[in-house]
Amino acid sequence: MISREPAPADIYSRSRTRIAVVVALGVTLALGAAACGSSPSTATTSGSSPSTATTSTPTSNGLGFTLAAPSFIKAAGVLSICADITYPPMTFISNGHPTGFDVDMANDLAKAMGVTAEFHQTAFPDIIAALQADKCNVIINGMDGTPARAQVISLVPYLHDSQGLVVKSGNPEHITSITDLSGKTVATQLGSSDAQYLQTLSGQFVKEGRKSITVITYTQDPSAFDALATGKVDAFFQDLVVLAYYDTKFPGQVTTPNIAVNPVPIVIGVRKNEGALVTVLAKGVSELYQRGIAQRIAASWHISSPDLLDHPAA
Repeated sequence: MISREPAPADIYSRSRTRIAVVVALGVTLALGAAACGSSPSTATTSGSSPSTATTSTPTSNGLGFTLAAPSFIKAAGVLSICADITYPPMTFISNGHPTGFDVDMANDLAKAMGVTAEFHQTAFPDIIAALQADKCNVIINGMDGTPARAQVISLVPYLHDSQGLVVKSGNPEHITSITDLSGKTVATQLGSSDAQYLQTLSGQFVKEGRKSITVITYTQDPSAFDALATGKVDAFFQDLVVLAYYDTKFPGQVTTPNIAVNPVPIVIGVRKNEGALVTVLAKGVSELYQRGIAQRIAASWHISSPDLLDHPAA
């Protein structure tokens, strides 16, 4: 059973972030292709006002490496990024500006290209369509690299991840395994691979004679967590890298059962016809890892070492 509810107010609005060889999802990176994209529009999708994060580009970028930006990005002076900026700790708002792991990484990638990073608020269910409509150059938004997404856009991995859940403190529903979600009400984000996984799992339960999962999807991730915090659902299902943030942010209020399913890469999304940009980003992520920069960014956002890539390759 799937239902959708309007998202409550963003609980972080007042206070407010996985490159390796192609993973076993059949994700193919067009590393040798030539770029042929044009400069994207800076218009915001989904009728939202844009939120932008811009880094200055000093004479020496301080990174120890540079990247050769495709000509259309170099000419614009901007790496334009689509993101739903409501997704801590990857991309969210703090003191009126985008912040998080993805923002720090994107700023360094842009700095290495000699341009600035600019984030544009985009509802996550619309994010691939926005990229394909040239609303931005890339998606950097903690996005899972699924086979379905690999069919329509190119994917550059920069983290590992699995999916899991948090429950109210003390685990009153006694959810200790994924099968315990049978008959439960679970919140997650609309348009996410998390929602797709729950829907598939619910169908499997029904075939096995179990009760289905009532999946309630919210347009913004913090709203799905808020549904758990206010007792509207039994669990909040999301990527483990995100759940660790909530566990840290709300100590004593939630419990994270030892459940990890559906391992996936976290990826940058690029249009299929821009292989040169894929190559540049792949090299950039590799450099960030080899120089320890990615590891330092991850540590600053409490992202643990199992989520980091083992052998990033340009």
